[in-house]
Amino acid sequence: MKRDVGRLREEIADNNKSSLASYKQMGESQVEIYSALDDKCCPECKAAHGTVLDIREALKRPIVVPACTSQYCRCTWTPVVDL
Repeated sequence: MKRDVGRLREEIADNNKSSLASYKQMGESQVEIYSALDDKCCPECKAAHGTVLDIREALKRPIVVPACTSQYCRCTWTPVVDL
């Protein structure tokens, strides 16, 4: 069964928004873009990998990498944790 690409992107975006909300609730203030960096990863996502943003700015984005050209973007957010 073929999945609806638009719906899949919405599900991924919703999941990433939930992650951001959890990080914010835990007191994190910054997040980093994490990309798969494999042969399916688009150049825009590869370039964005490792970018650190204030969590408030990240929450304003519709998807992790707005310039992504992949139908199945797998980029996600990771919290920046001070050790």
